[in-house]
Amino acid sequence: MATNSHLRSSAAAVSLVAAALLAAQVRPAAAQQQQQQSTCSGARTVLAASTPSALHAVQTLGHLPSSTPAYGWPVKPFGRQHPVRAFLNDPRIGRNGVISFHFGIDVAAPDGTAVYAVEGGTVFFDSAEAIAVKVGPGHEFGYWHIDPAVKPHQVVRRHQLLGRVGRGWGHVHFAERVGTSYVNPLRPGGLGPYTDPLAPDVAEVSLVHLRTGVEILANVYDTT
Repeated sequence: MATNSHLRSSAAAVSLVAAALLAAQVRPAAAQQQQQQSTCSGARTVLAASTPSALHAVQTLGHLPSSTPAYGWPVKPFGRQHPVRAFLNDPRIGRNGVISFHFGIDVAAPDGTAVYAVEGGTVFFDSAEAIAVKVGPGHEFGYWHIDPAVKPHQVVRRHQLLGRVGRGWGHVHFAERVGTSYVNPLRPGGLGPYTDPLAPDVAEVSLVHLRTGVEILANVYDTT
């Protein structure tokens, strides 16, 4: 029979799962090259068995608290929530079976949709269809899968046209980097307005008892 302390440890582990089963806040920028090769996916999956730095606990399960946003959406209308079809840290399988994690969010928009700067700054090109706007020291926003309407090193203002969603993409990949890490644009106080009132579906949670503690394995998915 398990001891009371053992049972309390298991219960605490389950509570930790409930607190951590939402999207991660930070993703290292060093994985960008692998992520660039990955395919697009329409569903969000969070694995609680990821490395400790890959998940960050939030206070409530299934509801991202609303707050005053720091900036609006990159497509019009700027002050209205738009569909998001892929999230930060979505697992991806790219070319030649390369496994990576999504380093931004995919805002669904028809091909040809105008894409605008959420903040003013200086334009840099990551590729022919991907630009970054540096808005301050160590702070930039990325806009991928667009046909650019701007030039490298051009200074743009907030809500200035950057380009249009490229043919066949159906979305703009939007990312925010602070220092050397990508942060979740959908965090409270980031992009907005944004709320997520639906709890993710927890298909399975397993507790594996080890000599040093408890390993938590979870299969969790969310609707787009």
